Order: sequence, then C-alpha cells, then structure tokens
Amino acid sequence: MTLNITVLTPQTIYLSADFRLINPKTRKPITDRSPKTVTLNYLDWDGFITYTGIGSWRGQNVSELVADWLTGQESPSIANVADIVAAKGTELLREIERQYSRMRHTFTLAFFDGDRVRVYVISNFEDCRGNERSAIDDHLTATTRMLGRGKKSTVIVTGQKGAVPVRDRDLLGLVAANYPGDGLRIRKRMAKLNAEAAPRSRGTVSPDCVVLSFSADGSGAMLLDSNAVEIPHQFPHISNGVNLNKSLAEVFRGLGVDPATMRVRQIGFGSSRGQHVTMQRTPCNYAIRDPHPSAGYQLSEISSSEFELAGPRDINDRSRIVGTGRSKLGQPQDIPWSYFNGQVDRLNYTGLAAAVNEPGQVVAVLQGVAAPGTATQVAALYDGGTLRVLPLYHGDPGVFEGSDSMASAINNSGMIAGEVRSQAEERGRPHTHAAVFRPGKPTLALLEPAAAYGARAADINERGQVLVMVARGAFDVRSILWSPEAGTWEYVGDYTSNVFPIALNDDGIVLGQARNTQAQPVAVICHPGGRWERLGTDDNWAPVDINNKGEVVGRATIELLDRPWLHRPTGETILLPYVTDHHTTAAAMNNLGQIVGSAGADHGAHALVWNPSLIAT
Repeated sequence: MTLNITVLTPQTIYLSADFRLINPKTRKPITDRSPKTVTLNYLDWDGFITYTGIGSWRGQNVSELVADWLTGQESPSIANVADIVAAKGTELLREIERQYSRMRHTFTLAFFDGDRVRVYVISNFEDCRGNERSAIDDHLTATTRMLGRGKKSTVIVTGQKGAVPVRDRDLLGLVAANYPGDGLRIRKRMAKLNAEAAPRSRGTVSPDCVVLSFSADGSGAMLLDSNAVEIPHQFPHISNGVNLNKSLAEVFRGLGVDPATMRVRQIGFGSSRGQHVTMQRTPCNYAIRDPHPSAGYQLSEISSSEFELAGPRDINDRSRIVGTGRSKLGQPQDIPWSYFNGQVDRLNYTGLAAAVNEPGQVVAVLQGVAAPGTATQVAALYDGGTLRVLPLYHGDPGVFEGSDSMASAINNSGMIAGEVRSQAEERGRPHTHAAVFRPGKPTLALLEPAAAYGARAADINERGQVLVMVARGAFDVRSILWSPEAGTWEYVGDYTSNVFPIALNDDGIVLGQARNTQAQPVAVICHPGGRWERLGTDDNWAPVDINNKGEVVGRATIELLDRPWLHRPTGETILLPYVTDHHTTAAAMNNLGQIVGSAGADHGAHALVWNPSLIAT
C-alpha cells in the first residue's frame, strides 16, 4: 500500500507520496526507496502521476514502468496520457492477477488544463470523488474532475486514507486556501501529515516522503528530507517524451559515475511551455525564531520598494552589503545592488554583484547581451559608479584560448579571483582555469595541475593567496593554494584528499567540505602546513564561510528546512535566528561577525543580515 495526498488550488497543485514497498504475503517492508511519482513536462501542459496499490513488478518500480509507457510520446493530450496509463496499467494488473490474485490499484494524474486545475483518478475500485466500490474490476477506469470555480482548495487522499484523520485533511485544505502563495509551508505540512500517518498505517507507509508542486506559471519544486538515509536515488521525469532519468544516467555512466550512488536533494524546476501566467502575490507575514537567544545575534531584513533584494552575496568590514535582486514585475534582468548606512542603491549596470572589498569596489559579472563580443559572461569591476570589464586570459590557440570569464572574490588591493573559460574543446584540455584579474595588468591563469573537469578560484585573502578548486573527475576534487605573484601553488592538506574548497582567511586557514559514506557534507578545516581535520560540527551541516577570527558560518537541514549555524573557535556551535516556514541560509560573514544571507520560499526571497548584539544596527 502507500499514502498519496493531492492538494488542488487555483495557483498550484501539490502531491505527496511515501517510499515503502510491502511484501503482500508477509506484510513486511521490502524497501523505503521506491519512488511512486512521475513528473511530466510537455509543450502544452505540466503535471504528475502517483499511485497506490502495486508498487513493483519483476524488479521494476511502477514509476519506472509508467515512464517507459510515456517515453516517445512527444506531445500527447492529457486525455491521451490518461488512456495510456489506463490501458497499460490494466495489462499490468491482469498479468499480476494471472500469477497471484486481483489487486486494488489507483493512479492519480493531476495537471493544469489551461488556467484550470484538473485531476484524473484511474482506478479499478474508486473514482475521483472518493467513492469506493466493494468489487474490484478487472480493468482500470479513468474519472476526472476540475477544481470548481471559486473553490480555493480540494484535498484528495488515496491509499491509506484512514491514516490521515478528516480533521487533518480539512486543516490542510484550510492552509492551502488561506496561504495560496506559500507553497513551502504547504509542502512542509504535507510531509508532516505523511510522517504522522506512518505509525497509524500498520507499517505500510514510510515516515519519509517526497512532496512535489506545480504552479500555473510552469514552475515547480520538490521537498525531500535530506537527513533521511533510505530514500529513492532518483525520481522519473518525462519531458516532451524523453525519459530524462535514463538519459542522465547514460551521461553519468559515460563519466565513470554510478547513478545508483547519487541522491536527489531539494530542487526546483521550470516548464518548457514558456507560458506567462500572472500569479497572485500575497504578503509574507513571517515570524523569526531564535534557538539560542544568549548567543547575542539579531536578525533583520533589508528591503527596497523598487525591487526584490533576492541574493545578498558579500559583506565587508564597513558593513557594506552587495547582492543581486530582481524586479517585482517579473522582468528577467539581474539588478545589482549595494546596501550601506541603511540605504539601498541600485548599481549602474545589469548583471551580478558577487563580492565587495573594504574600499567598496564591487566584483561584477555581466551576462548575455551585457557581455561584449561573443562572450556569454565576463568579469568586471564596478568602482565609484564606473564599470570596467576585466581583460581575459587569451592563452594560446589550440592549447587554451579564453572566451569568457567569471569572478567571485576580491581583496583590499583590488586583486580579483575567478576563472576563465574556453567555449571550444581544445585537444582535450580543460574548459576552465582559475584566474586572477588585476585592473590595468594582464590576467593570470593557473594552467596546472591537470584538471579533467576544469578549475576555478573560490576565494582570495589579503596576502594574495588564492584558494582554487581543481576537478579531476566528476565528483573528485582537490583544494589548492595558489600564489599568482610568485607563480607557485601547493595542495591544501595533501594531494589525495577529496575536499571541496569553500573559503580562506588571512591567516591561511582553509575551510572545506568533504563527504561521508552517505554522501552528506562534512565541514573540515586545514591550518597552514597541516592536514584536513573535522571542524567539529555534525555531518550534513554544510560550511559556507570563515572569517579572520576563525568563526565559521554554515547551513543545516532541520525539519525539512535550511537553517543557519555558527561555529566558534572555542568549539561551540549555535543555531542562528531564522525565518519560519522558509529556507534560511547564510552567504558570507565579515571579520566583525556580521552575516548576510536570505530566507526563501515559493513567493520569493528576503535579504537578511545577522548582527552581533555589540554592533547591532
């Protein structure tokens, strides 16, 4: 059996499904790794399918079978998909009946039909209104209904219906009706209902589940507990008749990576329709929680009436913050901004604002039409209202000839760390190299050591040391300290450690991220001349930045939401204040202990700053 919860609203469709498979003879669990959903993207419509009843047959999950049934159907109508699922599903059930017995089974197909929400229930014993028959048919029948005009929400439960009390269904429908733009809140509540239903289900429902959502504008999101150990490795996805899971699996196998070792985390996705739908905007009346008030941090939002400050990226020791925002009118261009002394200023270019130094120079990245020539993106310096494109490292034709660039860090001397990229494959050499840009001087690139998948600079300190990520394989990286002025480099820790470099302070202490046997992030640190060692935080607590005091900020997933944490040199680790029902993450920290980041949900993002009490503003 299983538990499916489908919530229909005028703006968004939500679906949750657990992962457990049960042996029908022994009634004992087989696995909690069975994905029971298939997401669908077509030129004219988007939706998803889930099911309850038969979970696996002849070693294949039913979701994989559904994906196979729909592969090659480039632009089917919704009715076509319902017919295919009904016909193929009937064939499957009859094959099973010939060997065992007749079994109950229901597929649920939910989607947007133009600007209306519609659902198909394809079953051999129940219909779309929740009516059940005592007899089990030898075939599947499709029934359909739309969300009524003027109706704010409908909740449909299939599978272990009795494990979800009616009052909980009603409350879920009420939340969906009252908070139509707060998809993260709704997905989190659905995950909670599944977890609470698990002990009531007599062992037939797993406590973990996936919650998917599709909005009328074609965007979507997935909520998955990253702390859970036994969950599916992937979820089938059909895009215009192509089984993307199989296609990606073939790509990874070609790279020497076993897809079975990979795990899906929380993701977002967009539609191929390019449909423009005006979504209702509702005010976000959030609350702030402080798990450790005695830690002395205050959280506040910085905002602008002109545009949304979506992505704070850096803060200098004068408390100047830079980031990239977006227009509230939905215009696509990036809006770089700076915040200082209580005032938000829109910077005079279109692109990203990636970093800022003490004099107030801003690292810019120009994208698309803003990039000159044939480049898709180029690094630039924004200083005193003037934008200056940084020179590429052109290299040698046939060996490496730079065509694009990107930058992510700057020190107070104006040295900028980033990368240069070649658009053309050149004798099997890497496409990207770590680089240092210096206004008025030639760009320097690190051409060694060998990096089959490229290299990039992650950070730079006041001593001119550059922290570099070298990708030797798809999931095999090394951390390097590069001294471009001296023309030397060395491995951080040792040359065997697979550690992703995160940040570097002025004492040469490097913050990195390793992985445990379950592929969870582990924060590690390396002192000059030393070896990598654990920072002291829990596994699955990812590091983000380090300052000259040795303080480290990062993020952890708690109760399905990202929350920020701070680790002090004393060994103390605290959880920082966070915004409820939002993913709250830190992006950077200065030497005063001030931290910038954001809180995000379906409606958008809030730009945040954490201030120690002694310098609170």
